[in-house]
Amino acid sequence: MFHTADPKDIIEGKITDVYFERTLKILKAKNINPLVKAEFIAKSLPDGWRWAVLAGMEELAYLLKHLPVKFRALREGTVFYPYEPVIEIEGRYRDFCVFETALLGLICQASGVATKAARFKQLAGDCLVVSFGARRMHPVLAPMIERNAYVGGCDGVAVVKSGEIIGEEKTPWAQCLMRLYSAWAQRLKP
Repeated sequence: MFHTADPKDIIEGKITDVYFERTLKILKAKNINPLVKAEFIAKSLPDGWRWAVLAGMEELAYLLKHLPVKFRALREGTVFYPYEPVIEIEGRYRDFCVFETALLGLICQASGVATKAARFKQLAGDCLVVSFGARRMHPVLAPMIERNAYVGGCDGVAVVKSGEIIGEEKTPWAQCLMRLYSAWAQRLKP
């Protein structure tokens, strides 16, 4: 058994902090369901960074299409700054309150990966940068990580499934690297 959520669990609102469940229960008992507008911002960024790259929007949109809400957001890959609203959701609070945990998780982790990739690409200049870290991550997360590294500016990815998600033309860099690594490893054999 893998210790990960099924996509169905996310869509059903089961990946939520317990206080959102309790809030929903209280709101239902008191028959309260206000029309609200929620803005998503980052109050600060790690290490005093001044900017980040927004990612995870495709998954966020997929989740929100199951909910009776309106939303608008910056485009995926957009550079954003602290206190800048990146997403705005409008609807009845009870319709989306239990999804806040998942929505934040979708964009925060993806944006973190995209931002790190953008920073590495910026440092690398004209050199190719390939996402090759999946072997150190839970395999269920590898395609999400590599897709968002690509959003952040990586030139290619290493995992086959990741290449399928972003477009197979992005995988040859990793295949080339693997051939080079294999040739190098052969030369080191005693």
